Amino acid sequence: MKTISPEDLDKSLKSDSPQQILDVLTEESYRYEHTPNSRNACVY
Repeated sequence: MKTISPEDLDKSLKSDSPQQILDVLTEESYRYEHTPNSRNACVY
């Protein structure tokens, strides 16, 4: 798993290349707001 900066994430989201983003928010928080096209992987 790679950790990236917010700036790199923004660039990646705007690119044409496919990406997989795991959002580690709680399920409740994820339902409220999350990174576009991300998958929830709650670790709490």
